[in-house]
Amino acid sequence: MKTYPGIYRYYKKPEDITIGRMVFSPIDSYGDLMTWEDWVLCVEHGAFIDYDGFGRYSDGDYELRGRDLKPSHLKTGKILTGFSHVVWYNR
Repeated sequence: MKTYPGIYRYYKKPEDITIGRMVFSPIDSYGDLMTWEDWVLCVEHGAFIDYDGFGRYSDGDYELRGRDLKPSHLKTGKILTGFSHVVWYNR
């Protein structure tokens, strides 16, 4: 079986959507939904650092499971493109 780094297997709930090997879930109520541009500004100005929490890629309605987004990924270029929002989870 072929595996991909950063993509983990999760129990698939009935409300999840699968596109290829990516699983999308409805956004949790305890995550903070923000636009991609707002999240980038927060990271650039030091409001979010890796220790503060993590984000998940989102389209505004669903979030990508198994691929967490850290502020340091923005600086290293390890980001996925094509997402309009980020769901931020504070520690």
